[in-house]
Amino acid sequence: MGSSPSLAACAAALSFTLWSCATSSEPPPPGEAFDVGERRVIHDARALIAAQVAYQSYNRGYYAGRLSCLVKPPDCLEGHPAAPPLLSAELASLAPAGGFSRTFRAGPPASREKPPEGVGSSSVSSYVYVAVPEAGSGARAFCGDSSGRICATRDGSTPAIVDGRCAMLEPGGEGPREPGTATGAQPCGVIDADAAAGP
Repeated sequence: MGSSPSLAACAAALSFTLWSCATSSEPPPPGEAFDVGERRVIHDARALIAAQVAYQSYNRGYYAGRLSCLVKPPDCLEGHPAAPPLLSAELASLAPAGGFSRTFRAGPPASREKPPEGVGSSSVSSYVYVAVPEAGSGARAFCGDSSGRICATRDGSTPAIVDGRCAMLEPGGEGPREPGTATGAQPCGVIDADAAAGP
């Protein structure tokens, strides 16, 4: 297949992500102060969200249900043999880093039986990326999802997940955006409403 606008967009997203990963001076969101470990988590969450947006442009609007698909998109997408890597293998490994454990949860599948034509087999309609600090560190916990936003719990408690997305507080902290948060987890306050723009 020839080049297309979506391919060009993905290549641009890749170049921006790789450049961003080479820097360590990314500013925190306005009005917030974060330590080094927290800044790294925010940077990584932004990189993952940007990678999913690029993958979505190949995949008829669906996200990758496995992070390995972002590392090697051709393994998951038919008809796109030249699709470039969108996420580093290190970040996709979800290895603990900077005092945080990391998890990725895929949301509802594109189809419970057979994916629509042209859609990868592991495709999902939403996803969540969570980073939780070591006990007693005093750091915040973070959650980023397919809405393109990142939120945090100030006490470091695990962010709640509802229907494949982070349970985010309304502006001002007045109640969660989603009802029915999980027991033992807390809704989180939005710190970045446009993480899809990249790191």
